[in-house]
Formats: sequence, structure tokens, C-alpha cells
Amino acid sequence: MVLRDHEQAFGDSPQGPAWRHFFSLASAAVRRDLLLATPFSETLQYSEDVDWTWRLRKQGWLIRYAPNACVEHSHNYPPPALVKRFYNEGLADAAIFGDQSQPLRACLQAAADCARDLKYCITNRFWAGILMAAPYRFRQKLAHDRGLRNYRPKQQ
Repeated sequence: MVLRDHEQAFGDSPQGPAWRHFFSLASAAVRRDLLLATPFSETLQYSEDVDWTWRLRKQGWLIRYAPNACVEHSHNYPPPALVKRFYNEGLADAAIFGDQSQPLRACLQAAADCARDLKYCITNRFWAGILMAAPYRFRQKLAHDRGLRNYRPKQQ
């Protein structure tokens, strides 16, 4: 499932750049003065790179994707770590974008991802992935939604 996600985000026809806001700091270049003027948030534990580039975009900066850059970065987590990661990304998305919990939407997204996963698994003859898709996607989406639901802004 991680490989399909990477191909969707970074492959030959990436969908990531068309999403509301997509960024991965796995390999990036930035001017030092810009980084010093707009530092990373120290209150976020996850998605600090997304928050940082989101704030830069709101200031009028352009974020460019270089599809020919060769970088490998992976988060291939076992189930408990996957839940932790996406729960914390839900907390971060609530803090950064103001997203709110929508359990039905999370389930529909998981089902849609499962359908894409099944097509991917069949096309690539990854038979074990057929059994892995639904548990993986529902853990991922529901943990993210739980993070959105449990987010509480920090008091200043």
C-alpha cells in the first residue's frame, strides 16, 4: 500500500501536486534567509513541513515540485505505528487547516482507496495486497479522523 501511495504522490503522473496542499520535506532546497524568517512550528509533532510550506504559500511564495529529483523516503509502518502516525497527522491537519472530524467521509475515503488498491494489486500481481488493503486503509483513515476529532488548540 505504501508503494501505491508513493506512485500516486510522486509517480509518472503524480496526483499530489493537485491536492489542496502537498509537500514532502524528504528532499527539499530552500533559501537560508527564508527558513530563518519563517521557522518551523515548534508546537507540531507531525506534518511540520506541511505547516511550514502552507504558511509560505499564504505569504505568496511558490512551492515547486521537481519530478526528476531522485529521492527515496518511506514510512512502511506496522499497524500500531500506522495508527499512531495517522492519528497525529489528523491532529496536525486540524491545527494547520482547521479540518474537522467526518467519520462517514473517512469511511468513504477508505473504501475508495481500497478500490484503487485492489486495481493496483491486480495490475501488479501483488496478491497479498488484496487482503491487506481494507485493514490498512480503514486503520489509516479512521485514525486520521480520530485525530481530527480529538484536536484541542493549545492555549496561548
